Amino acid sequence: MMKGIAGDFDNYNLIICLQFLSFYSIKLLTWQIQLAMTFHKKEEFGKKKQHLALLAKALSHPARISILKILSKKESCNCNDLVEALPLTQSTVSQHLKELKNCGLIDATLQGTSSIYTLNKKGIKDFEKEFKKLIKSISLK
Repeated sequence: MMKGIAGDFDNYNLIICLQFLSFYSIKLLTWQIQLAMTFHKKEEFGKKKQHLALLAKALSHPARISILKILSKKESCNCNDLVEALPLTQSTVSQHLKELKNCGLIDATLQGTSSIYTLNKKGIKDFEKEFKKLIKSISLK
């Protein structure tokens, strides 16, 4: 019998603990391999296709589409302005703004203690151009 942190350990309990740990170690390793393969496969598609997919993902939520429409009408606003206009909490709106900013559809400038958000006109024009090329290349004739 062994003395452990939680008290006495007999051989049976030790074996059960080791089996548990080895099972979850294998699971973790499997997940790490799958994750690495996913990133590796994505890399094979090229930067332009990856960026277009990132933009499409950013537009895949109605809240983000609403944020873009609000910004197109107001030119600029802070997070609180958007919270007032949307049926979402401040933290949810902030997360959506982060997604839109990360893909280059909006810009944020610090003004005092808050960020002011505006459309990134160049980012939107680039997306429009790339999206039109994609649609043209897959359109039915």
